[in-house]
Amino acid sequence: MVAERVVSPVLVGRDEALEALTQAWRAAQAQGPAVALVTGEAGIGKSRLLAGFTGSLEPGVRVVAGGCAEFGGEGLAYAPFVAVLRRLIRDGAAGSGRRRELARWFPELDEPSEEDTGRHRLYEEILDVVESAAADRPTVLVIEDLHWADTASRELLAFLARNLTRPGVLLLVTYRAGEAAAGQLGPLLSELARGPRTTTLRLPRLTEQDVGRQLAAILGAAPDADAVRRVHRRSDGNPLFVEALAHGDARTPDSLRELLLRGPRALPSAARRLLNQVSAGGDHITHPLLEDVAVESGADLDALLRLLVDQGLLVTSGDGYAFRHALIRQAVYEDLLPGERTRLHACYAASLADDDARAVEHAYAAGAHPRALAVAHRAAALARRSYAYDEQVRMLERVLELWDLVPDPAARLGTDLAGVLTGAAEACMLSGAYRRGVEHASAGLAAVDERREPE
Repeated sequence: MVAERVVSPVLVGRDEALEALTQAWRAAQAQGPAVALVTGEAGIGKSRLLAGFTGSLEPGVRVVAGGCAEFGGEGLAYAPFVAVLRRLIRDGAAGSGRRRELARWFPELDEPSEEDTGRHRLYEEILDVVESAAADRPTVLVIEDLHWADTASRELLAFLARNLTRPGVLLLVTYRAGEAAAGQLGPLLSELARGPRTTTLRLPRLTEQDVGRQLAAILGAAPDADAVRRVHRRSDGNPLFVEALAHGDARTPDSLRELLLRGPRALPSAARRLLNQVSAGGDHITHPLLEDVAVESGADLDALLRLLVDQGLLVTSGDGYAFRHALIRQAVYEDLLPGERTRLHACYAASLADDDARAVEHAYAAGAHPRALAVAHRAAALARRSYAYDEQVRMLERVLELWDLVPDPAARLGTDLAGVLTGAAEACMLSGAYRRGVEHASAGLAAVDERREPE
């Protein structure tokens, strides 16, 4: 059976946006480093636009990308920049010079610093790496899903935008407008927008004519006018929803969740099982990790992954895979039974090392509270060493949440409740969350007083 085409082979309705990005890139090369902000609702085609733009660049341009991870409410510390730097180091574009702060992430660069020199030194080293890369080749640095970014990543992005000086660097950033307005992006976006070479693109929904062109590209033939009107009305011009409705008829369910699950539910059982596995892994999963948790391996696993990519459900992303759209992943994950979710998270928790912060959320979701407690405590210490104080607070607050759920937590961690609260209070103060810091400090003092009371 020939699989139905799901994704449009052409980019529709984005000519003006592509031209604006092209102009931003020309300015970055001729005048100095530039910033391009691409925003719009979920499913509007931000990632597709970026793929079309970067695919049109001349062969000598280096494109490095990192995505902000949706995990546990606040993104993993520095996640997009770790991915970008890993690629630059792999390409030999990191330049020379001391990299003692970065060596904590990438030991091959230098001897890690034993001193607490502050996050500014870390940021300076990252700035130097990016400028060294641009000196070697013009560079487009892509950060996707900024609405999920942790505080440290937001601060680092602002630092780079302020301090980059070498021409030939474009910072290309995507975010969802609605989630950004409700979150903590406001000050950062305002600062970026004030830059001398900042372009902001707000992607609109597709017109009825554009929907007709998209449907024709998907179906391989021009649809009738009634079908175009119906799909435009039901999709409201959202390209992702157009794709979901392309092969439907008047009986297509109105529920978006049902639309998004039509493709996954039609898969062979082995492919659907693998797609479920990927959905529990977060927004991105590396191939080695997927090999650890999947039932299939080797050529059998590759064949299933090829099917999922060809069906437009997964895309290759760096050294692994991601869902083509976050809404599809959310629908697949929410369709899992409670027992399925627990087992899948347990597989991930067992495969991740104790120094990997992702293991905290997987162990917690699997009900493995002792493991989650220990890994969260270790992740907090690692976050402090990277000056990611918000991440440290998040991990220590997870420890506090788990404290009463684990037998003898003080013995497991080598510290008592007062010590954890004191650490959380200090991290809050360093991150600027003063009110929360006072609350943790007060709770810590109460814990000390309780410990001192005679029996």
